[in-house]
Amino acid sequence: MMVVAATGVAAGSSAGQSAIRMRTHALEPAEALEVRAPVKLEAPELSLTEAVQLTVFHNPRIQLAKQDLARSLGQLQQAKGAFDHTLGLAPGFSWFNQELIDSELDQIQEFHDTLARTAETFSELHQQFVKALENDGQEPLCPAGLDFDNDDIVIGGESLATDVIIRFRGIDIDLICDSNDVRFTRRVLEAAAGSNLQIARLLEEQRSDLVERRRSQFRLRSEIAEEVSTKAALALERLGPLPMDVTSKQISIDLRWVKFFRSGISVRGDISLKSQKDNFDDKPLDPTFGRLPIQNRFPNFLTLGLVVPLGKGRGESASASERASEAGVAARRDRLRHLISAEVFRTTLSYFNLIAAWDTVLLLEESAERHRNLVEITEDLIEADEIPASQINRVRAQTAAVFESGAASRLALLDGRFGLADTIGLSVEKLVEAPLPSEGFTMAVSGEPSADVLIDLALEERRDARALSQAQDAQQFLTNAARADLKRRIDFLATGGLSTFYESPYFRYLPDEVDDPPSDTPLRFYNPRGFYRSTRRDYKPFFRVQLTFDLPFKNNVAKGRLLREQSLLTTSQIDLTDLERSVRNNVIEVRGTLGLAVAALQARRETVAHYDDTLETARARYQNGDITLVDMLITEEDLLREQLELVRDLQIYLSILSRLRFETGTIVTYEQENTSLEFVSFDPSMYVVP
Repeated sequence: MMVVAATGVAAGSSAGQSAIRMRTHALEPAEALEVRAPVKLEAPELSLTEAVQLTVFHNPRIQLAKQDLARSLGQLQQAKGAFDHTLGLAPGFSWFNQELIDSELDQIQEFHDTLARTAETFSELHQQFVKALENDGQEPLCPAGLDFDNDDIVIGGESLATDVIIRFRGIDIDLICDSNDVRFTRRVLEAAAGSNLQIARLLEEQRSDLVERRRSQFRLRSEIAEEVSTKAALALERLGPLPMDVTSKQISIDLRWVKFFRSGISVRGDISLKSQKDNFDDKPLDPTFGRLPIQNRFPNFLTLGLVVPLGKGRGESASASERASEAGVAARRDRLRHLISAEVFRTTLSYFNLIAAWDTVLLLEESAERHRNLVEITEDLIEADEIPASQINRVRAQTAAVFESGAASRLALLDGRFGLADTIGLSVEKLVEAPLPSEGFTMAVSGEPSADVLIDLALEERRDARALSQAQDAQQFLTNAARADLKRRIDFLATGGLSTFYESPYFRYLPDEVDDPPSDTPLRFYNPRGFYRSTRRDYKPFFRVQLTFDLPFKNNVAKGRLLREQSLLTTSQIDLTDLERSVRNNVIEVRGTLGLAVAALQARRETVAHYDDTLETARARYQNGDITLVDMLITEEDLLREQLELVRDLQIYLSILSRLRFETGTIVTYEQENTSLEFVSFDPSMYVVP
């Protein structure tokens, strides 16, 4: 093999064999995606087998067709990917700041005012208890304006809600003061005693004891009032200034699984873990110190959803892109195979042209050699005075004309060498690197079947016809999908799942003030243990169904798409019909032309054989002086002309034969199609001989 690099040749093949098998990479062209540098020949002599092999592996048009197939495979893979299982993870963080509205500010302000009023009122209450205890021996009375209304304490006409007071833990509000006047009890007892001195003395002793107990109670109540006032003032100080903004922070971790089916149905599963913190700006985490009374929350959701299209988007509409892509890949594979056939055909024509140019050069060189011999014979005859000396000029002129034709033929040979290099895709940096033929035309003439048989063979084997048929199938899928999508969209959605919720305990900077400490430790909103605790809670089910209607009034998008796809389908049908018509016509034409070429070739061979015999006889007779120089030159000229015409007829015949093989799709043959071992075979034995 006289090339620097060529790969994919079947095992056991070599330059000496008549046929060659080569990998097409039609199943997986990604193996041939690398950009190859133009190949160079180690030696200029090239057989037709080697030329075809180099064409298959290095022809730019074939390489571009492989890339087109690779793109088509990429589109198919992309279309199939729509039905892949999709698993997505979406961690996120959000931060939101909002100004408090007036009603919220009013509630907070009211709470601050209540604490301030509580501190002030109970401070005054403490002072009144102290004054009531200043009168020794007298029964102390509840301060004026102190009363009870259900669970509220009423002081001076203003109610202090018990739920505000109980925040001062450890204080029993019922011990502040009772609502009954002890003096009323004393008057009743005195009225019952009357004038009985004994009873009166007993009552006096009881009254004194009651007064003393009453004073002890008032001392305790004075201390309680003082403690309430102190704690209310402390609570107000801990709350700090009024907040103006609320900040929300949220962490979310969403795990999503989605599966689309070729029926149009889709299933989706979600696992959502969230945590959220809401608090006033510049406030600590303890509600005692002004925190927003909302705990850090950790809600979790497990969701499974089903979407069933009842109108548009179901059935073949959902899988049309994939099915069209599959047919498109098959079409591009057949286009690649047809292009290989076409480029092999072009290579054979270029090789035949190169052989013809090379044979022409050789024939003209042989004719020039015969003319030199004729000059020597003529000079000998002139010396023998058998012909005039002027005849030598005629012979030399004819010899010069042959040399001139030889120079022109070398230019044609050079053009043929670079033409073959261009067809193959060779890189030629020097003139000596341009290819030369190492084989010649075969003289065998083969018979061909009838035109009807060839037409049937062509319609069966032509890969461009197969490609158009596959493209038509692909377009049919898209047209059917466009027609199905004329329906309105009606989607049924069913979603169900389980949810759980966990709230972290409040952070306490002074945990000893809490009556009933929580069993769990408080967690910040970004603590992973919050998510874990949430998953350990009870799960509650939820379910939702929904119908979605999409009702475009004129539906122009779907109608326009259908019209476009129908037009493309009709175009593909026209292309296929026209190609089949063209194939039939070409086969009939080429088959008829081949018969004429065979007849002309056979007649030319007989003519050349006669001229060969005539030339040998004429040379002997010319040396003996039996014929004139003119007769000798005419015979030589006629032989050269017929030899050149024979070369031309051979080129025409083999070119027509090659075209007939191309038109019938048999110039190359394919084995193990659509497998990784697919091969293309070419047999040059019907065209050339070593």
